[in-house]
Amino acid sequence: MLVITIQYDLTVATDVRLAIYDLLGREVLRLVNQQMEAGYHHVVWNARDNHGYEVSTGIYFVVAVTPDGAERSVQSVAFHTTLG
Repeated sequence: MLVITIQYDLTVATDVRLAIYDLLGREVLRLVNQQMEAGYHHVVWNARDNHGYEVSTGIYFVVAVTPDGAERSVQSVAFHTTLG
């Protein structure tokens, strides 16, 4: 099973929305949607969607946004599934 640790750092306490999106811009999974303290944080994604299904091979985007737009981060993640 594929597991990815996503690390992020906040300069101030704020609401954070961190989600995974596919290439079509559809939200695959929302990992964080809450008030977070300033500092270093991490969250683990097990390559599953909102329904618990494994995502297919492809490129996904990790997007973190704060309400005021002061902090925004976009990172891409590529998956390649092999049959075993």
